[in-house]
Amino acid sequence: MSPSAAALDISAEVARIHAAAYEREHREHVSTMLDDDLVMCALRLELTHAETLLISHDHHDAVRDQRHAFELALAPTMSAAVERATGRTVSTFHTNTDLVPRLTLLIFILTTAAATLPEP
Repeated sequence: MSPSAAALDISAEVARIHAAAYEREHREHVSTMLDDDLVMCALRLELTHAETLLISHDHHDAVRDQRHAFELALAPTMSAAVERATGRTVSTFHTNTDLVPRLTLLIFILTTAAATLPEP
């Protein structure tokens, strides 16, 4: 699969995973960038009504913490999607959410190509 096709596939899968997990239609836009050993997804967030209420009462940290925990819970499923699209193993996952702008970054570190080859 070409890098651009892999990026489109990862974007679609991450969006689908989030829509299913949040039990709503796909509304978050996902952009994916691939580098040699790195996949980075940027999700433009649509907050839930509960998150909007918390933010309006100055509970920004609660929303960030909940989003962070949620991304960690989804990490195995999203990592599997990245592995299918790239043919590489995800060795590390990182995430960070900012509320201004409303953006979550998902970073998947891939094993080196040589590390994924079987031993002779």
